[in-house]
Amino acid sequence: MAGLLAYALLSAGFAAVLGLCALLARHVRRRGTGGAGVAAAMAAYDEAFRVTAYEAHQGITAQAEGARRRSCARTTWAIGRHPRIALAPSRPPRTAPHAAA
Repeated sequence: MAGLLAYALLSAGFAAVLGLCALLARHVRRRGTGGAGVAAAMAAYDEAFRVTAYEAHQGITAQAEGARRRSCARTTWAIGRHPRIALAPSRPPRTAPHAAA
């Protein structure tokens, strides 16, 4: 019986530690106070156990990165790849609409 009590206490302590870690993870995610290290650890957890959440995170990250790349000039990617193509923009720059009189 004493051996069973030891295993019960050990598993109760382990469950308490895991519960505290889960509460800490929830707090860090809501507050954003974790920094890059905790964010990377949580991304690894998401990749392993919550595949759809990880795929959604990757999609959002790719969209944000694509938005940054689109803000650059449209033809800069062609430099060195097609030497005969002129690197002029494909359309004139946009101007502000004129006020109607």
